[in-house]
Amino acid sequence: MCVLTFVPTASNGFILTNNRDENSSRPKALAPKKYHAGGSSIYYPKDAKAEGTWIATSQKYTLCLLNGAFEKHVPKESYFKSRGHVILDFFNHQNFELLCNNNFDGIENFTLIFIENEAKNIFQLVWNGLKLDVQNLIWNEAQIWSSCTLYNQAIRQKRAELFYQYLSNNPNPDYTQLIDFHRFTDIGSIENNLIMKRNDGTITQCISQIENLDNGIRFTYYDLLDSHKKSLIII
Repeated sequence: MCVLTFVPTASNGFILTNNRDENSSRPKALAPKKYHAGGSSIYYPKDAKAEGTWIATSQKYTLCLLNGAFEKHVPKESYFKSRGHVILDFFNHQNFELLCNNNFDGIENFTLIFIENEAKNIFQLVWNGLKLDVQNLIWNEAQIWSSCTLYNQAIRQKRAELFYQYLSNNPNPDYTQLIDFHRFTDIGSIENNLIMKRNDGTITQCISQIENLDNGIRFTYYDLLDSHKKSLIII
């Protein structure tokens, strides 16, 4: 859940693309499919260990969670609930006000990007272990986030510079171009590239992309641990 980009499209939709970095000792995630929650259908890849998710979409909402808040924290020995259930808990109720007033005590620090597909609203919710910071972002501005638990400020800034430079050269990228940005962008070291690999076993395991179209949603998933196997869901 470690780099995420949001790009608004000319048709007033969006393309949300995420690289998930995880330790190779953790069982790999299951490809996205349809589930049911709160009386509606939702689509997400499932974490095989905690059975939660880091990214999910429905006709009305799209959410993605990254580990960490604004700055790197010292993890506690244990937590009451996995961060991977924050998104699923929302879909059980589908109430944004309830989400913002939720008690996240016992859940590790996170950054949650919350999108109202039809209303064209995007929010950033950051839980730092003590309080929740909620910001309503500007819909027609591209955004990039990198997890502070894996990347220091200099690397996060470098990624942002490359992202906005890319958009300056490609002002209306399509979904394939953004996948290529997430696959091939070179930061200068394999430890910090968008497709990364570290000696401690942390690697980029998959790329998820949700594209909000005029007539529906395209959910594309690349399993990087299985020869870049591609899954595609049209909603």
